[in-house]
Amino acid sequence: IPAGSTAIYAVFALQPGLAGQLNGTLKLADRVLVNLSLQYTAKNVWGQFRINDATGITAGAYTMVITFVPTGETINLPFTVK
Repeated sequence: IPAGSTAIYAVFALQPGLAGQLNGTLKLADRVLVNLSLQYTAKNVWGQFRINDATGITAGAYTMVITFVPTGETINLPFTVK
């Protein structure tokens, strides 16, 4: 992702029929930058977490951690801003 970008999207989909709360945690190295939450319904085909920064995203190694609250299952989505 180019440094200075003003938005990051973490797009995901759950298995058909699943529903419940999803939490998203954006980390820069080990530092938590933001926590987000949304309700995903069984009718959703996909979902997204969007992080905006009008001044631009700082260069670094990031991880978006998405947690499906009903089961506690998580996925880590690492990415780099250069």
